[in-house]
Amino acid sequence: MFSISVRDHVMCSHTLSGEVFGPAQNRHGATYAVTAEFRGPELDEHNILLDLGWAKGALAEALEPLRYADLDEVFPDQNTTTEFLCRFVHGALVKRLPAGFRGALRVELIENPGMAAAFEAPVVP
Repeated sequence: MFSISVRDHVMCSHTLSGEVFGPAQNRHGATYAVTAEFRGPELDEHNILLDLGWAKGALAEALEPLRYADLDEVFPDQNTTTEFLCRFVHGALVKRLPAGFRGALRVELIENPGMAAAFEAPVVP
């Protein structure tokens, strides 16, 4: 299995609803380090899985709605947990994938050096 990964970051703010979130129920900012890892069983005719420049640009585009955003406004009535955001970014990247890509995509958001979440799923053409 081949893989490539690209990284970016995004700054935003939000609140989380529910006692389980403790002080994070209050408005707070977050800076997430984001990694998108694309995996596939075969290289193309150029001996690449995907173009790294394309992947870097696609990740930047997928993160654009979150940059400096109030996530409570972007996703009303949703708890914008790190896991939720992983799935959102994953979906935004899948929509941008070149036709014919077969493999899997894993998106990881790191909240701080000790905590991260990820979402991974196969890409179905």
